[in-house]
Amino acid sequence: MGFKSLKKYLKPETLLILFLIVSSGYLRFRNLGYSDYIGDEFKAIVNLDEGQSLWNFLLLQRKGPMQFLVSYIPYIFTHNFENELAERIPFALASVSSVVVFYLLVKKLTKSITVSFFSTFLFMVSGFIVGFGRIVQYQNLNLLFSLLCLYFYSDLISKQKHLIRSTLMGTLFWCLSIYS
Repeated sequence: MGFKSLKKYLKPETLLILFLIVSSGYLRFRNLGYSDYIGDEFKAIVNLDEGQSLWNFLLLQRKGPMQFLVSYIPYIFTHNFENELAERIPFALASVSSVVVFYLLVKKLTKSITVSFFSTFLFMVSGFIVGFGRIVQYQNLNLLFSLLCLYFYSDLISKQKHLIRSTLMGTLFWCLSIYS
């Protein structure tokens, strides 16, 4: 791969997005598994009683099922809910993804790379957003799916092509947000 082909991919906006991904990843993944679960994180983990099915467990919860399903993914690989790092990784990935979607949403609405970058930077370093991105709970999923819903529904404002696809995708992510 020569310099010319590399230059084609490394446009200024691509570098800005890479900066946002690396920076938000650093804030969310650094020492992610260093501490024990906090009180609320235990409530997001599937804890089946003897003879209880997963479906029955999900129906008895007061929160949406997405946090339980996402926290179950690392369990499939580790067979252990006590691995804090493995349990927190999917939620941290959702948080980093929400930073990228936030950038794309603001850019789509404002049509300004500068406004998008600075607003996303402020969003990315917000203590609440970083804190929620480091724990096993529904907030990261709800934020990601809500932003994706708004991203696709914003096509309805600008009356772009593929309105049916955008409406269906927006509705899908809205439903996932509700389930979160």
